Amino acid sequence: MSHFVNLHDLLQSLVIEPGTAADPVKRMFSALFQARARIENDAMYRALAGKAVAAQSENQAALSAIRADLSKAVASLAAVEKILEQVD
Repeated sequence: MSHFVNLHDLLQSLVIEPGTAADPVKRMFSALFQARARIENDAMYRALAGKAVAAQSENQAALSAIRADLSKAVASLAAVEKILEQVD
């Protein structure tokens, strides 16, 4: 086998190579590399899911703050309208 730049290339080589199916050592290494790739992928997915949850929490907090500010603005506008009606 030639030098591999990344794990994906190595996995592709082991899966595509016809000799892999007949060679138990290559099958073992193939299974090992595939399992490691799955574990790494799962870990990256969990990290991404954690970031998504954190971002959603931040967005919820920001939305609550915006709602509070909007409620204040609506109340102020209602007060201004009431004053303007009294002036007319």
